[in-house]
Amino acid sequence: MAVASVGAEAVLLDLQTYDAARANAAAALILRLADGRRDEAALATALAAAAGVPLRRARDDVRRLVRALARRGFLTPGAG
Repeated sequence: MAVASVGAEAVLLDLQTYDAARANAAAALILRLADGRRDEAALATALAAAAGVPLRRARDDVRRLVRALARRGFLTPGAG
């Protein structure tokens, strides 16, 4: 998957299928924070700190993004 920042948002591209998706500002921030070492809980904690939002909201945002990306085939949760 390739991710390109477009202002505060991002565009995702599956390099195998060429499926593309737009990520809103919150999703783009989550993608920038995803470093391959953070699980969903750690990613939510980082998002809450970076965006200044309550941890519960950050957890919900991360969970929704992971599910949406999995549905679109951009990732397999728990892989790697």
